[in-house]
Amino acid sequence: MSTAQSVLRVSENEGARKPRISRLVAPVASTRCRSFVEPEAVTSAIVEIRNVSKTYVSGNVETPVLFDFSLDIHPGEFLAIVGGSGSGKTTLLNIMGLLDRPTNGEVLVEHRSVGTLDELGRARVRRERLG
Repeated sequence: MSTAQSVLRVSENEGARKPRISRLVAPVASTRCRSFVEPEAVTSAIVEIRNVSKTYVSGNVETPVLFDFSLDIHPGEFLAIVGGSGSGKTTLLNIMGLLDRPTNGEVLVEHRSVGTLDELGRARVRRERLG
């Protein structure tokens, strides 16, 4: 059985703090993990990130870190997030893991929006749905 490996390349655009993120998918043989499902066979994403942007504000200075980013993560999919320093990798992981909230956009886990959940609700989703 093979599964897919996705690589997200995060890099800053020339002269801007808006990361450009593209997705590459390549087949990878999996002999040790037989429980993974091939993403191509799955129509439903576990995590959906829709038009997410994140801007940090310090005093009068706004620093955009993510800009209009969308991604679906399917069961059994492996992701690698790569990019230069300050390109938004940690911010993206924190938003995906429900540790931080996006400035704009929406995060769905199993087709349910988690944007209105309080801290305990997000912790419950992390524990029960994300691992």
